[in-house]
Amino acid sequence: MSKKKKKGRVPEVLWRVFRYRARTLSNTVTSLITNPPSSFVLFKADDPANYRKLLKDCYIVLSDNAPPVAHFNLENRWPQPLIVSRIIEFIIAEQPLSNNVLCSGYDKCLRSSPIAEVLTSSMWALLLERVGDEFMNYLLKYSSMFVPLPRQQHQQVAGSPITGFVFQSSRRKGHSPKLVGN
Repeated sequence: MSKKKKKGRVPEVLWRVFRYRARTLSNTVTSLITNPPSSFVLFKADDPANYRKLLKDCYIVLSDNAPPVAHFNLENRWPQPLIVSRIIEFIIAEQPLSNNVLCSGYDKCLRSSPIAEVLTSSMWALLLERVGDEFMNYLLKYSSMFVPLPRQQHQQVAGSPITGFVFQSSRRKGHSPKLVGN
């Protein structure tokens, strides 16, 4: 008998490892943006279904080293593929031995990777239009991201690999793992 995911519930593995720190993308965005401009809208009635699914089924865990969001600016100066490649190259330059999943398989000449392809889809481009460059940079740099796959599965596309946290939390029961180094 298969277990059904209860609506609004954090996936079991993410819950075991991160507890309340694992939040949906929409919850993360709205909780981080204090005093949003009146023009800020995350959801619209005519949004594509895959964008709505991303907002409600993608899970985010912020790094313990994440600074507060200083201010919220809706400006869009760069396309999503350029933002993703620049963040990857920034992480690699800053920490050449980084284990950030975002950097996995990145080809600097092509400025691409399988993970970069996921993060440059039309639904991520729409999110960029809604939240702006600075906030997208913040999410990519300071969070672990888990995007939805079929059958209530998730793929990690940013942050320190969850396998390290699973191992760490199993060794120290009762302690919530810390996300550092993102």
